[in-house]
Amino acid sequence: MDVGSQGRLSALKAAGGGADVRLLVAARCGIYMLLGGVMSCSRVLGDGAPFGMAMVACSGPGISGVFALTGAALGYLLGGGLEWGIRYIAAAVLVYTVSFVFHELEAYKSSFFMPTAAGLVMGLTGFLGSFSMSLGQLPAAAEIFLEVNLAFGGTYFFREALSGGLRETETAELRHSVSVMIMSACALMAFSRIVIFDTVSIGRFMALVLVMTSAMKGGMLTGAAVGTVLGLAMDVSSAGAPFYTMAYSFAGLLSGVFGKHGRVIFVLSFILAGALSVVCAWTAEVHINALFETFCASVVFMLLPNSLLNHVGLMLQHMERGSGESGLRRFAANRVRNLSEAYAGLFETVRRSVEEPGNDENVARIFDRAADEVCVRCRNKNRCWNAEYVDTLSAMNDATQAMVEHGGRVGEAEVCARADYWNLSTRARARLGAALARWEGSALRAEALSHGLVRAEVPFFCRVDSPHGRYLEGSIDLLATDAGSDDALLVDYKTGDAGLSVEEVRQRHQMQAEFYADVLAHQGFSSVTCVFVCVEREDPADPAQPLQVRYRFGG
Repeated sequence: MDVGSQGRLSALKAAGGGADVRLLVAARCGIYMLLGGVMSCSRVLGDGAPFGMAMVACSGPGISGVFALTGAALGYLLGGGLEWGIRYIAAAVLVYTVSFVFHELEAYKSSFFMPTAAGLVMGLTGFLGSFSMSLGQLPAAAEIFLEVNLAFGGTYFFREALSGGLRETETAELRHSVSVMIMSACALMAFSRIVIFDTVSIGRFMALVLVMTSAMKGGMLTGAAVGTVLGLAMDVSSAGAPFYTMAYSFAGLLSGVFGKHGRVIFVLSFILAGALSVVCAWTAEVHINALFETFCASVVFMLLPNSLLNHVGLMLQHMERGSGESGLRRFAANRVRNLSEAYAGLFETVRRSVEEPGNDENVARIFDRAADEVCVRCRNKNRCWNAEYVDTLSAMNDATQAMVEHGGRVGEAEVCARADYWNLSTRARARLGAALARWEGSALRAEALSHGLVRAEVPFFCRVDSPHGRYLEGSIDLLATDAGSDDALLVDYKTGDAGLSVEEVRQRHQMQAEFYADVLAHQGFSSVTCVFVCVEREDPADPAQPLQVRYRFGG
């Protein structure tokens, strides 16, 4: 049983990470800082900028949130100055504080908790800032209402777009694809303010390339949908009439019809649709710049490699419900196939183990062979064998504690009661029974029982020098000592080490053994033997015994 400290576990994981982990963490922090800065530069109807704060709200209370907050604060200061940006910086700091304070609550896990908090914080800061608004701005109530809703929606969709979890349903994939598109539109709003030669906007140029790619690879409906989203973002950013919404959606719809007729015809139809949009809006406002942007985007689109367009096309298939590879049948087929392959492999291994000449009819050994031959190569091994790791280990600790208290084996009824208490599945019950059988007949158990005082689940509490905290508490699975002696034998049960060599198991638990020895040294023991026993694995040198690694300290 590992010591009861989440901070200590984090330190153990970090100790084996290496340079690659540090590089990934640095890259993640840089990305969140960049996104915070970009989103803070996205403007809504002139002076509104709620998306930088929304980016902070969706980043969480960890180091990613700190860097997102830093990027957003810098973006607000550099993009609009202190007098304008102080309100949004205050909102970002407040929403990060809310995330930090409430992140351990169960309600925080809800997908609507932080969006709601972001909306409330934006409404509060907007109300306080409304007293300093000039008469030429939007009415205070209308602007606050708009920013509250944009902060709520931005936090929800940004969080979904940045989530890296497995999406196992068609609805989840569709929601993620839409979130990525909305987040991309918000980012392009920031770049739309960068204009080259007072004519071509970088943000609108990039939006046009995306609309063209979507229309060609996704068809007219996808092109129209992407065009509507990106066009609406450009209109909101420019605080003008909804020209770009009309132009982009119409161009995506019309050109999508010619997506299968070659890239040249497709581009010509897209340019024609853009020109018709400019002509239709001529009497209200002249958008000559839109023609230049469409032409530049068309030239770049013609130069894009087919491999990139095909990759984008595969991504766009997720946006249409029931189409392409994101259909519901794909999910069902994959799961049925994976399950059948896993059962077929497990059955074949168990059959060979039972039928091989000289089989010793040891259920635990057959169990191990199945794990070593099938599960170590299976992509679902973590879900199948480690999903109930904690509960199985807890039941194991309960049963072995009962062994110590009774001085003998635990009856079948008591084992079943332990399994029922921890709600173990049939597979986990089999693991528990095999582990108990192996431990009961082990020489290590006999060695522990030879001592005068044998205790199970021995608690400890000590002071540590760690960045994760000043105190540490936990319990020792089995401690065997003798009166008047300063020698101690410590036993720690381990499950879930399948696939590791003996040396790898030794290296894996070296730090924990040193920690245990230090704890017992402070209690007056000068000689400590720490034994980590893998109750689900047999010893290669002696198959009748469980695998164990020993550490000797002092004496």
